Amino acid sequence: MKTLETKMAPFSSKDLLVKVLASAFLNPGDRNQKGKKLFIQDFLKCGCPDAVVEQANIHFFVNPLGALLNRQIATMEATSATTPLEKEVNALLKLPKNLKWPRRHSGQLLAPATWRRSAIREVTNKAGQEEKLVLLRKMAKAVIDAVIEVPGRAFFYLVVQEKNRLQKEPLLIQYESGQILYKLMGYNRCRLFTITEKNESKIIPEIDTALSWQDLHDAFSQARVGYPFADQVIQFFEIVE
Repeated sequence: MKTLETKMAPFSSKDLLVKVLASAFLNPGDRNQKGKKLFIQDFLKCGCPDAVVEQANIHFFVNPLGALLNRQIATMEATSATTPLEKEVNALLKLPKNLKWPRRHSGQLLAPATWRRSAIREVTNKAGQEEKLVLLRKMAKAVIDAVIEVPGRAFFYLVVQEKNRLQKEPLLIQYESGQILYKLMGYNRCRLFTITEKNESKIIPEIDTALSWQDLHDAFSQARVGYPFADQVIQFFEIVE
């Protein structure tokens, strides 16, 4: 049986993730989009029908929650009143609905990723409020290795291990950012997947599935009959006897 080496030269894990997913999602020759269906339906176990999965988009190394908040704030006029966005996110964070976020002197909201601790302290007055806004700042800055969006339905976050063991705190922040994101957008769910060089148990319970590169390689190997571009994807893995 062929297995993968512990280290997969010449690509880093993040490079390999891009190459594998780009081949499956962005292959112009895959007119029936079987690569998308294989990855989303079979590998990620999404029950969305073919017509929905075919509309899926993929983005690499993005901070989706921060980008959404930035876009919404950029369209707002300066105001001293609590905005609908603040009220909605505050409710999701279990903060007082009318708690105001840091602003410029003009009343223009500041994007959460840019907040300073001193600015957060100026708008909070009870225990726990400051830390929740600090958490929102961290979530707005969280970068995800790959985000698969099934429009109107779901987000799938994929995070790969580069060198050392994945750390719990960043993973939890990435997970929490997805929970806020899908609720703000009216989607059904956001799931977090990790991909490591070896089979490892879930580092945090919030992970949907802890996967290995061997799992991913095997999935495409098994799909060779139904997916003509499987070999094109598999070639990115370094295979040894």
